[in-house]
Amino acid sequence: MSNSTSFSRLGYLALKKETTAGVAVQPDTYLELIDENVQTKYTIQAVEPIAGKRDARLRSVKDKIEIGGTINVCVDAKTIGYLLQAGLGNPTTTTVESGVVYQHVFTPSNTLTTFTMDVKLAGFNYVYRYVGVRVAKVTFSQTDNKIMAAIEVVPQKSFTTTRLTVAASSGTTMNLKQTTGLTTSDTIIVLDKDDHETEIAEYTISSITSETEMEVSTISDTLDIDDIVVIKKGTPTYDLGENLIWIGGSNYTVGATYPNPVDNAVTVNAEDYTFEFENVLDPRFAATGCNFANRFASTINLKDFRARGSFTNYFANVSQFDDLVNNQEIGTRVHHCGATLSTASAQAATLDFGPGGANGVVTVTADTAGRAGEDYNVTIVINDTDDLAASFNPTGSKNILIELASTTTNKNTATLVAAAVDALSGVSAAASGTGATEFAIAAVAKANLGDTVHGIDANAKESLRVSFPKTKYDVFGTNLTAEDVINQDIKFEAEYDEDDAETVIVVLRNGVVSY
Repeated sequence: MSNSTSFSRLGYLALKKETTAGVAVQPDTYLELIDENVQTKYTIQAVEPIAGKRDARLRSVKDKIEIGGTINVCVDAKTIGYLLQAGLGNPTTTTVESGVVYQHVFTPSNTLTTFTMDVKLAGFNYVYRYVGVRVAKVTFSQTDNKIMAAIEVVPQKSFTTTRLTVAASSGTTMNLKQTTGLTTSDTIIVLDKDDHETEIAEYTISSITSETEMEVSTISDTLDIDDIVVIKKGTPTYDLGENLIWIGGSNYTVGATYPNPVDNAVTVNAEDYTFEFENVLDPRFAATGCNFANRFASTINLKDFRARGSFTNYFANVSQFDDLVNNQEIGTRVHHCGATLSTASAQAATLDFGPGGANGVVTVTADTAGRAGEDYNVTIVINDTDDLAASFNPTGSKNILIELASTTTNKNTATLVAAAVDALSGVSAAASGTGATEFAIAAVAKANLGDTVHGIDANAKESLRVSFPKTKYDVFGTNLTAEDVINQDIKFEAEYDEDDAETVIVVLRNGVVSY
């Protein structure tokens, strides 16, 4: 074989969401990757008996099969959604502009979506397939101004190659060491056991009878025991977004205004960054049978979720040191933008609340159209007195606090609540409905503008926005070096935020209708 056929650029990565975790489907979505090192470890364990001689490790036994590795990709605003789905769970999708812009919100789910993944080795007509793929870690960073993602995967099973266990020259039955990983949509290639570059035949799979037997199209070639069976490659087609960049394509903000610091974040001159989402996975191996495939993990349990990150900037003042000293709750957000999706004008973010119907609704709208209006939020509490009031808390923040009269319900009509909010700068409010007691006298958790109508910037772009509502800085320093500007390398741990009820919120906007 010519060395040129092994050129890595001739390979590819493909994946597809599984209907049932650990049951293979044929991948049909192709991603551009920088590199990958996923390995199936067909390990053995040594048996070292005392046998009357000095030679050790005379025998071995087969061990369980563990699989894992990392895939590195440049981040684009279309295909990154599949990897976020694998790492965080299925998103909540809404329409921003019909037929043009869709929003996908990812938060840590209690159930991970699993994928079947194909890796084509360059120079070969077949793929290695990984089944029940879960994402253990997603790390975002920038390298040479490109936004990169390192995806650490833990597949449950794999199909690299298998061998025939019964010779065949006619009929449709094929007996193998393994059928796990195959689907009835696949085409298989049989390679000669003595010359792995010689393709004997191709067959389509009509049905899979068991772990060691399947039916294929009519066998008309002589197939020997130990001939090798592989999965034929597909023809990759790509539907990608614009690669996201750091300088000239991103905005990094932090905020320490309590409560809801992420809604009150301001831009910092971040020169570098990393974000990391980690799922603690627990592959479990059990005695489930006597076939080759029973050496794979019987299941993979999902345990803790953790998130952390860091950013680097030059030392300008003591504000971040002060946040560290005071153990301040920090909101942290990065916003990457890509290609223009829409030519529409900006749209203001709005929020409706109240019981609705005849009992009334209050609609709050940001005065300035655009996505930034979604940072305004509304929280309803019970006042200490029998008075209705609305204010920004703290003053100068985007946190609208509505305090309901504690006793007299007719002080809390939709009209009066709307008037109190409308008096605040930066937002407008109006009431609809005819009810006299629009609100039960009860606290209501925080909701953000944009929950009813999304805020949209003019000429909306593809975007990836990652928000940590509550982070705490790790210890960091500002060391002096001759001739250098003083830099701060600030690491943080993300904590669960009670107001937003999340550790991390990832909002992806693109032209993809669903994932």
